[in-house]
Amino acid sequence: MGSASAWIAGSYQSDFARNYAREGLEISDMVAEAVTGTLDSAALEPEDVAAIHVGNAFGQLFTGQGQLGAMPATVEPRLWGKPASRHEAACASGSVTAATASMTSTCTPSPNSTCATPGTTRWRRPVNGELERDGAIPVNPSGGLIGVGHPVGATGVRMLHDAARQVTGQAGDCQVEGARTVATLNIGGSLTTTVSFVVTAE
Repeated sequence: MGSASAWIAGSYQSDFARNYAREGLEISDMVAEAVTGTLDSAALEPEDVAAIHVGNAFGQLFTGQGQLGAMPATVEPRLWGKPASRHEAACASGSVTAATASMTSTCTPSPNSTCATPGTTRWRRPVNGELERDGAIPVNPSGGLIGVGHPVGATGVRMLHDAARQVTGQAGDCQVEGARTVATLNIGGSLTTTVSFVVTAE
């Protein structure tokens, strides 16, 4: 991967514990909630969106429909006519989606944006509590998959959501004091797809 930059203007995470089917809702309701929440968080209108990228690991197994790239335009008519695509890479679907969007992005960053750069990270063996939230190299301050849950193909997007909240000081009880740079590592498909981002506040 190259060193292209993308700007996270906003993000949204639905309640992972919520069961939409038990509430009599459908996948379109879930997508509508995510689209509206993300646009609100970014303070953008649908007309400001240049392209739609949807990460979906196993949609065809549950809905019988694999091409969900255009679903945001189905729930928000002002997105109609925007180029749309769906990306699949098992549990790394969300990260592959974000990486693809960052490589094809033509957006202009705003002063309050967060930069996400696909890349690589070197790792070494931690010592003396370095990985604790108050350690020198905090890892998974939100609790990771154990603390937040495993949204399967959306894991990488959840990681970017958490990273953007960390570097903008909006992580609440999980906030790492002084966080300015966060690295993510998302592995999908039994190590067939691995995606890493470095997220900074600039």
